[in-house]
Amino acid sequence: MTITSAVYALEAGSRILWGGNAGDIVGIHEWTFTETPSGTDVTTNESFGGITVGKDAANMQTLLDQSLVHWLQRLKATAESRR
Repeated sequence: MTITSAVYALEAGSRILWGGNAGDIVGIHEWTFTETPSGTDVTTNESFGGITVGKDAANMQTLLDQSLVHWLQRLKATAESRR
């Protein structure tokens, strides 16, 4: 599956907004980063739509959730390896 994405907004160190499509699925992703005394909190806002999503929304949500967990784990591991 080919995913074509574009960055719509970037606020260095605090926010990235990007989106794109994979087939008929269109997704928008926003991650914000907030410094805390114990590190950095990451908040995600995700939306997606398209014919494929409409046909099997529950399964597509599960796939999105799994993808987010995977990417956040990778982000955490990378950040912690650079301490």
